[in-house]
Amino acid sequence: MARKTIMICDDDPDLRRSVRLLLGGAFDVVEAEDGSRALEIIASRPPSLVILDVSLPQRTGLSVLREAKALQPALRILVLTGHRELGIARRALALGAAEFVTKPVEADYLEAAVRRLTDASRNLDSEPCPWRVSGPAPHEGMGES
Repeated sequence: MARKTIMICDDDPDLRRSVRLLLGGAFDVVEAEDGSRALEIIASRPPSLVILDVSLPQRTGLSVLREAKALQPALRILVLTGHRELGIARRALALGAAEFVTKPVEADYLEAAVRRLTDASRNLDSEPCPWRVSGPAPHEGMGES
């Protein structure tokens, strides 16, 4: 069985590296440093899941989310961001994000969320859409912005 591909779109190279190290044993991980690159990847070879930051250079993560869902309506997207505003979470979920998680996030939680979201047998439409505000000390989680 072919390995599933996860794309991490974040302008923080340390976070992208951390996600690659965390998930690279079980998934193929591709990186995008900005929204334009993410949309190029989605258009040419859609991943099984996108992990998407809200604050990106050139265009916002929410605009990338909107365009990505227009290109690939079934694409599952986990928004991972330092923004803790309820309005941003609501907009992301309304635009089709499968999950909204704030940074920093515990590695175990992120890995479990990725495994759940890449399970093709799960019908996410019938499950509540999670919104999680993480609260570990900065040295315990992945990402800080």
